[in-house]
Formats: sequence, C-alpha cells, structure tokens
Amino acid sequence: MVKLLTRSMVGLTFAFATPVYGQTAADYERCRAIATDADRLACYDNVASAGDSVAEPTVAIETAPVAMDTTPVANDGTEPTAPATVASPEPATTAAATTTVSLDDPVDLFGRSDKEIRDAAIQQSNDKSAPDRLTAAVASVSTTASGRFRITLDNEQTWTQTESARFRLREGDAVEIRRGQLGAYFLKKQGKNRSVRVRRIN
Repeated sequence: MVKLLTRSMVGLTFAFATPVYGQTAADYERCRAIATDADRLACYDNVASAGDSVAEPTVAIETAPVAMDTTPVANDGTEPTAPATVASPEPATTAAATTTVSLDDPVDLFGRSDKEIRDAAIQQSNDKSAPDRLTAAVASVSTTASGRFRITLDNEQTWTQTESARFRLREGDAVEIRRGQLGAYFLKKQGKNRSVRVRRIN
C-alpha cells in the first residue's frame, strides 16, 4: 500500500518594497535647492536612507503529494521477497490391478467368476491373429429339413448354410470360406465367384 506524504516544495517569492522613485527624485531636487551645505547633506542622507529601506523577502511554501513505497523491510535491511505459492499436490491415482487368467490351467480357473473367464477368453481370442479366410476339402455333405446343406471339412470343422439360396456341394469339392463384416462368413467353391453365407456349428 502506498501512503501519500507531503514534502515541502519551497518556492521563493521575493516581494520587495518598491521605492517610489518618482518621489525620491523630487526629494533630491528638493535637497539640491537647500542653500546651506550641512542641511543639504542631511537631506541627501535622509533620502538615501529612505531608498535603502527594502522590505524583507517573503517565502511562499507550496506542498505537493509525494508517493512513498510502504513495502515492509526485513530486519537485515534487505527488501523481503514475496512468499512463494505452494501448489496443492495432485491426488495420486491408483492404477487398476490387472488379473491374468490362464484358460489352460483348471486350478487357476477354479473360483473365477464367469465374467473373468469370459474376458480372458476374449482377450486370448484377440491376441491370436485369426486368418481372414481358409481353404479345405469337403469330407461329407448332408441336407437339413429346410433344404440347406451341412458339410464337414477335412479339418473336422462343421459348417451349415444360413440362407435359403440353392447351392450344391459334393464330397471332395475344394471350398474357400472367408470372413466378412459383422462376423459373417461366406463359402464358395474354389474357382467360382458365387458364394453363400454359412455358420460354423462345432
């Protein structure tokens, strides 16, 4: 905070008692007209004395506001520094504990929740890079009550047709099954363009 003090700013204004020079000249003329020397000299002295009387100079004092720094001073005479601002520590975040579930260890699976086992299975499936297509030979073919085929491949996978389009297959046919969008799978004979949607059932 700055306090305002007043420091005297002194300006000297001299007011002189101004002699009345017109009257002094007339006095000298009057003195000159005196006949006797002694009286004439006394008159001159009186006029000169009157002209030398000057009023004492007067002093006019003016005051102006002066800004003064009121920063507190330390005991050793040095200017103290502003107190440092201490930031509040950020709350510590606790890292979420991760649990590893081994699907190949029956002892480790004992007591696990269904969610833990399911999450572990999904994680294991994501870790493995599954191919986007496979080729195999048809080992056997059968027909369902709705007229759709069901085939078993030479790799022992079983697939069934999921749409009603007619599609003929025979044992020994080389087929290709590719993965589509949104988990769909399509089967076609190798060397052919026509495909049909299928689903694995084993």
